[in-house]
Amino acid sequence: EAGTLFYEEALQLHETYTHALARMHSYKASHSQHLRIGTLPFLAQYQLIPLFKEFTERYPSTSLDEVEDEALLHGLEEGYYDLIIARHSIVNAPKYTIYPLVTDELVVVLPANHRLAACPSLSLKDLINEKLLLMPNHTSIYQTCIALFHDAGITPNILRTVRVESILMAVEIGEGITLLPKRSVQLFVYDHLVSRSLEEPVMLNVVISKKKSTPLTTHAEKFIQFLTGKDTTL
Repeated sequence: EAGTLFYEEALQLHETYTHALARMHSYKASHSQHLRIGTLPFLAQYQLIPLFKEFTERYPSTSLDEVEDEALLHGLEEGYYDLIIARHSIVNAPKYTIYPLVTDELVVVLPANHRLAACPSLSLKDLINEKLLLMPNHTSIYQTCIALFHDAGITPNILRTVRVESILMAVEIGEGITLLPKRSVQLFVYDHLVSRSLEEPVMLNVVISKKKSTPLTTHAEKFIQFLTGKDTTL
């Protein structure tokens, strides 16, 4: 009878011990896991570089890659990245969890002496006869612009697609005009350019995103809280 009693107590002790080991293993994994972050190449325009520097000094097991839209989303889908920083439009699907980070605006950029420069705001119809220089067609900004023109029933006159630096110089010398994120334009100094909001503002929200099917580790949770200043459980 004593042996039976001891056996029953031993089973309970073993179960408690096994449960405790499992919990500690999970805790250790979540705290020691390397955090892999992918981002679009826009850290400078949103003043995120100092924040990344401070976070990685606190948590060295954090890596960061700057890649373009398609590679960014592919990396998240394949599990190469735990979190990505992207424009909301490319992760606007139910399978993603998003954490708002920065709000930007799509603006029209044109030479200061352009006939439309005196207008406080512009409509898409104002741009019908204008030559447009847009960002490369793999970017979410290009796709946003094309969708706007399509919805307005307008066929845009696209001169060519190039990167931001080349676009702004081409606009300054009068080759055409462009549509860009406002914060991208503010990053560069061009004396002879002006930007104008659209009459129906188009917001470009920047978010941190993860797959809903992927658990949020403690490391990732700390990163989100650090950048957004918000509780991830809300």
